[in-house]
Amino acid sequence: MLSRLAQMYYQSYPMHRVADDGSGWMPLLGLLVFTLLVVLIVVLIHKSQDRTTYDTRTPVEIAKERYAKGEISKDQLIEIKKELKAKD
Repeated sequence: MLSRLAQMYYQSYPMHRVADDGSGWMPLLGLLVFTLLVVLIVVLIHKSQDRTTYDTRTPVEIAKERYAKGEISKDQLIEIKKELKAKD
């Protein structure tokens, strides 16, 4: 389909019929830029939709994971658990 659009665009551009000085590739350059813009927009939309996923882990699971990575101490983990239990 894209090659058919390029062919139709190229045939409708009169410059390549008037002069054979290498300027016949200009319509294809315009089509290439347009295609790249469309692809960029699609990629940006797709990436923005990926951010809408939510973390399903509980706060305790996240704290346990941080403890396993060594980001927090055992005392901090116990304190987090106590605080979260108090909120329930």
